[in-house]
Amino acid sequence: MVDKWDDIVRETHTEEQLIELKRQAIDELAKTRAKDDEKIIRARASVKKREEALVREKVRLKNLERKAVIKERKLETRRKIIVGAHFMAKLSAEEMLLELDSSLTRPRDRELFGLPPILQDEDLVDTLPVNDPET
Repeated sequence: MVDKWDDIVRETHTEEQLIELKRQAIDELAKTRAKDDEKIIRARASVKKREEALVREKVRLKNLERKAVIKERKLETRRKIIVGAHFMAKLSAEEMLLELDSSLTRPRDRELFGLPPILQDEDLVDTLPVNDPET
């Protein structure tokens, strides 16, 4: 089929005309490819912009989450202060210290309120009298 087409074209056109037709075909192909290349470049630029926008939105979301955590911590601290103030107003200093003595276990917290440290089992061993046969 292609051979027949070539034969017909060769019979109706001179060699110069065939060369010109081939040049025109190549030019059209080049224009089409250039348009396709431009479309690809625009599409890639669009994808890049969207990726950058996505990164910005992820950063914004992280910042909002961080701010929410900070706000919740502040609210929790405020609640604790209000509850503490309530109980300080209701209880005498002695009653408050008795309540704290039974609930505070960390040495640092006990020290803050002037409470003695809680002795652990290991600490009790050191305070027990030793049965010394020589005495």
